Amino acid sequence: MEKKATEQKAVAKKAAEKTRCGLCGKEVSQNPCITKDGTCSVCGAKLAPAKP
Repeated sequence: MEKKATEQKAVAKKAAEKTRCGLCGKEVSQNPCITKDGTCSVCGAKLAPAKP
């Protein structure tokens, strides 16, 4: 029973946390993604391509 309560607390804590843009730290309602032109969908910053 304790394990279930602990899991529920963890889920509630994660739900309370806001998703943030990794570049500017702005709180967002959805996960940021990279647009076709290589910019962040949240803050518009130009993202460098991944290096191999």
